[in-house]
Amino acid sequence: VELTITNWPAYIIDGQHRIQAADKAIDEGADLTDYEFGVTITNFSIEEEMVHFRNLNFTGMRPPRGLGQVITSTLNSQYGWTPRNWSEQAVNRAVAVTTKLNTDSDSPWYGKIALGGVRKRNYHTTVQSSFVKTLEPLFITGRFADPQEKIEHVYELVNGFWKAVENVWPEAMGNPDAHLIQRLGGFSVLNKIMGRIYATVDINASQVEIEEILTNIKNNLGVDD
Repeated sequence: VELTITNWPAYIIDGQHRIQAADKAIDEGADLTDYEFGVTITNFSIEEEMVHFRNLNFTGMRPPRGLGQVITSTLNSQYGWTPRNWSEQAVNRAVAVTTKLNTDSDSPWYGKIALGGVRKRNYHTTVQSSFVKTLEPLFITGRFADPQEKIEHVYELVNGFWKAVENVWPEAMGNPDAHLIQRLGGFSVLNKIMGRIYATVDINASQVEIEEILTNIKNNLGVDD
């Protein structure tokens, strides 16, 4: 749609920088004849324009971090997009593991993690971005930092660890509302323990061996359900 403004002045309440850049580019000879800008036409006073500018730029809510993580992971896994750095790739791998934990019916976390930008419901115990944050160090300098290690194998180790946790602390895992084990204060500590265990024992440590280690921790520290 081509607009001809005859009733001046006209005010721009957002996008001033791109408009000014386009104007400068045209002055320098750029052909922007077909360049499109999204616009909203109003009949506000200057004071009303100021109010809307303030509301638009200072009270808007950014998308949930988890949604951005899922989009980035999807770009990487389905479209071959290359992460900008190893930290971003570590997040992608942590997102993949967390997604699998929530969608695998054999996982202790099945259906309990609010994935991406989904609002946390009563049946969720945490959100994906929180769980990813606790796994990310393991993919940067920790046990899973080798980028060549297949994510399927990593998932088997992570899921095996949490199944061991479920067997050692059955009441806490079965009744998360009454315990902290499936909330940030619980799984952040346990994921650190997982990283230390897999960094110091056989790479293919069985679930039984992990249970023995966790049972010793439980007995030595007196950390009951």
